[in-house]
Amino acid sequence: MAKKKSTKSKAGTKNTSHDKKASTPEKSVEKPSAKETSKKKENNYLGATVIAVIVIAALLFIIFGIGKSSVGSADVAAKVGNQVITNEQLDAEYANLPDGYKSFVTKTDYLESVLIPQTILEIKSAYVSDDKVDAIYQDYLKSTNLTEEQIIDLLANQGMDLEKFKKLIKIQIHLNETLYSNIEVTEEELKEFYDAQKDAYPSDDVPSYEEMHDDLEQFLIGQKSQEAQIAYVDQLKEEMNVEILYKEGSDSGDEIGLSPTDGTFDATGDETCMEDGKPVIRMFSTSTCPHCNWIKDTFDATVKEYVDNGDIVAYHWQLDKKDDLLTPEVEGVLPQDEIAIYQKYNPEGSVPTFVFGCKYLRIGTGYESQDDLASEEAEFRKLIDELIA
Repeated sequence: MAKKKSTKSKAGTKNTSHDKKASTPEKSVEKPSAKETSKKKENNYLGATVIAVIVIAALLFIIFGIGKSSVGSADVAAKVGNQVITNEQLDAEYANLPDGYKSFVTKTDYLESVLIPQTILEIKSAYVSDDKVDAIYQDYLKSTNLTEEQIIDLLANQGMDLEKFKKLIKIQIHLNETLYSNIEVTEEELKEFYDAQKDAYPSDDVPSYEEMHDDLEQFLIGQKSQEAQIAYVDQLKEEMNVEILYKEGSDSGDEIGLSPTDGTFDATGDETCMEDGKPVIRMFSTSTCPHCNWIKDTFDATVKEYVDNGDIVAYHWQLDKKDDLLTPEVEGVLPQDEIAIYQKYNPEGSVPTFVFGCKYLRIGTGYESQDDLASEEAEFRKLIDELIA
């Protein structure tokens, strides 16, 4: 996990947004009854949430098999109520992770942050009927106009199959019934958040509160949902008497040791991450983040020049749209190893986040307070030139 990073820039304030809202498909219906409306709203919400969870919280909800309790204690990595996670299961699942993920997440991290929460939630969601899962799955297919073959292809990119996906739907139904349906945001909270964000926009381009209302509401509900989910799983860990028996070897891992550079980035101390022998440059953003929108054209144009010259590999992941803005197509899925990189270097989940070759990190913009895009570009070029030298 990365140490909490100061948002104070050497050249000004590093502006960030805690903005990771996933889009929700809209549905059109013809004057249904109140009961039908409520049911369709619930199904549409759950169906959209399923893919959102795969993308934004893939590390918590990768569906794996649960070990049986009829194994010797020496073979047990963890006990969760009357279920066990075996060392064999942990080894097998960890071995299948992308190398970029394994380079900074230990088996203990993986056990605690993936397998144990997933096992807990599978136990708690066991009551959900298959009929309810199938109804929401079919509703999701209709609302997105995706075929089952397309869904299977998308899931394959996340290391899942359809059976595992439906287990995830079952977990989401449980979370919605237990947590999400009770979460609300008051007008006072929305106005307070709006007032805090509007100063980030140019004075002549500030969206009105009415224009931003629905987006702000969805974002704050998502934020509260995430907080409630974490607290819920922590509570269940205590109630189920979770016991971790696995002993990590020498690969215990350290926090990222950040050290300042002569600009607005920090040096991570990590080795350069490469693809096809080229350093990888990353930006993580959202479509509704004003700081991201301020810097994105400069970042995109700069890195495209180096990509076209064959010097680097680059990604600009727009998290809420699940899209790499440097490609002409809309990907629709965030690769698991890219999510892992984002969560390693910015566990707080704010945007924009810049990860240059895994060696340099910046959370936020560096020169936005001076409206100085030229300095942003100059620093981007300086770091990329160092990485390709």
